[in-house]
Amino acid sequence: AWGVQQRFNDPGDPALAGAVVPLLICNAEMTPVAAIEVVGADATPDAAIPDPARVAHFRALGIRYLRLSVKTMPRPETLHALIYRT
Repeated sequence: AWGVQQRFNDPGDPALAGAVVPLLICNAEMTPVAAIEVVGADATPDAAIPDPARVAHFRALGIRYLRLSVKTMPRPETLHALIYRT
């Protein structure tokens, strides 16, 4: 997780500088495969829309970015499929 956080602190990327990922999912080799951000129940509808710069940054790192709402959390098997889909 440190390497991902370090990349976000890159001063050359002001849109993501200092960003924190609440949950980083790694595979058995401890390679990050997904970052999950959970949107609270009191969030506005616009909060469910992910920041395109953040999505692009994770995609460039080869990490799937998921933004989930506590109101509609997927079942464990659905979440697994979202994280590990190819």
